[in-house]
Amino acid sequence: MPIVSLDNIQENKSSPHQKKGHYERVNDLPGQLWYPEKEGDSIEGIFMELRDSNKYDSLIVLKEHKDKLRAEGRDENEETIVPGWAVLHKRFLNMEIGTQVRITYQGEKPTKDGRGTAKQFIVEKWVWDETQEQ
Repeated sequence: MPIVSLDNIQENKSSPHQKKGHYERVNDLPGQLWYPEKEGDSIEGIFMELRDSNKYDSLIVLKEHKDKLRAEGRDENEETIVPGWAVLHKRFLNMEIGTQVRITYQGEKPTKDGRGTAKQFIVEKWVWDETQEQ
C-alpha cells in the first residue's frame, strides 16, 4: 500500500474539505450491530453463527425477519451482529445453528468481585407446542 504524505493530501483538490459532503461511520463488522441501550431492549432472529472477536468473547450472528429489515430500510439479506459479552457467549456455545432466538437486555449488575458491572440478558429459544403442527 503506498504511503500518502500530508503534503499530497493538502494539494489534492478532491480533499473532503474542498467539496460538500458528509462523513459516514465506518463499521468493521459485516452487518448491522445490535447494541442494547435500555432495559427491555430485545432482538429476535435465527441464530446463524458464533464468530471469534478481538474485543468481545465472541460475535453472535442473527438473521432477523425480512419484513422487519425491509421496514427499517435494510437489505433483507443483511445479518445482525450481537456482541458476545461473556454471559451471551456462554449461552450460545451449545446453541444449535438455525434456532429461532430472542435476546432481551436486563440492565447491569455488580460483578462478583465488586470491581465493575456486567450486562445481563435473558436468552430464549422458540419451542413448538407439541399439539400444533409445524
